Amino acid sequence: MRNPLRLPGFFERRSSRKTDADKALDAMARSSRIGTRNGKSAMPFHCHISSVKVGQDPVAPIDYLARCGDYADRTDLVHLAGDADAVEQGAKAVNATARCRNGKSTERMLQLEVFELPSAITPEAAIEVAEREVERWRQRGRPAVAAVHFPEPKPDGRVNPHIHVATPARPILVMDLPDGPLHVANRQRQTLTVGSAALRDERQAIADLINQVMVEHNIEAPEFVPGRLASVGIERKAKRRVPEARYHAAGQRDQDPDQVRQARARHLAAAAAREEARKAKAAARK
Repeated sequence: MRNPLRLPGFFERRSSRKTDADKALDAMARSSRIGTRNGKSAMPFHCHISSVKVGQDPVAPIDYLARCGDYADRTDLVHLAGDADAVEQGAKAVNATARCRNGKSTERMLQLEVFELPSAITPEAAIEVAEREVERWRQRGRPAVAAVHFPEPKPDGRVNPHIHVATPARPILVMDLPDGPLHVANRQRQTLTVGSAALRDERQAIADLINQVMVEHNIEAPEFVPGRLASVGIERKAKRRVPEARYHAAGQRDQDPDQVRQARARHLAAAAAREEARKAKAAARK
C-alpha cells in the first residue's frame, strides 16, 4: 500500500525558504512567458501528456510519482491524492484484455500527465488542485492518483511546483468478490486523450481547474492558458529544450549550442542526400 510522504513542519520550512529575493528571481525567470489575454495577465503553462503501452511496466511510473520503491529517497512529495494501488490494478486489467499488443496500434494501458503549477501557489492550494483532478477522472469512470511535488528551489531561486497524474486508459469497473475486489476494464470505451483536439481540451480543463483554485484561495498570479506564446501576445520562437533522454540519463540541464549546430548540420545533410537520391531515381526512370 502506497502512502503519501508526510514531513513534520514541511509546509513551514518550504514557505520560509522562499524569500523576497527568490520570488523576484522566479518572476524574472518566468516573465518571458507572461503576456496578456482578454486584458488580463496570462501565460502558457507546461503540460505533458504521455502513455504507457500494453506490455510495458505500469508500476515504475506510479512508484515514481508516489515516491515509492526505487524513488523512496526523494523528499519532494507533499501530498498523494487518489488511490495508487487502484490505478495499478486498473492498468493491469486493461493489459489483460487488450487485443492489439504489437506494432503502432498497440493499446495504451496507462495515461500519464505532468503539469506545472503557478510559482506563487501554496501547498494547500496545490493539494486542492490534486484532489479535484482525481475527482475529475473519477467522474469519467477511471481511478486516478495525483502527486503534488515541491522540489527544492534551483540555485537561481526558481521554484517548480508541479503535479503528476496517472490513470488507466479505460474506465474500470470494480467487482466485490469473496476473494477480494476484481478490476475489470471496459472494452467498449477507451477515453484516452488522443489527437490534437482532445489534447487541447485536456490542457484547457487543467488550466481552468488551476485558475479556479487560485481565485478561490485569493492568490494573485498570471492566468494559465493552454497553447503557444502567441496566444498571450508574445511573438518569439520557443526555447529549445534538452531531449528527455539526455536530461534524465546524462544529467544534461542546458541546451548545448554545439550539439544544436551539429544536429542541424546532420539534418540538412540527410535532407540533401534524400533529395539527390530522389533525383537519381527519377532520372533512372526516364
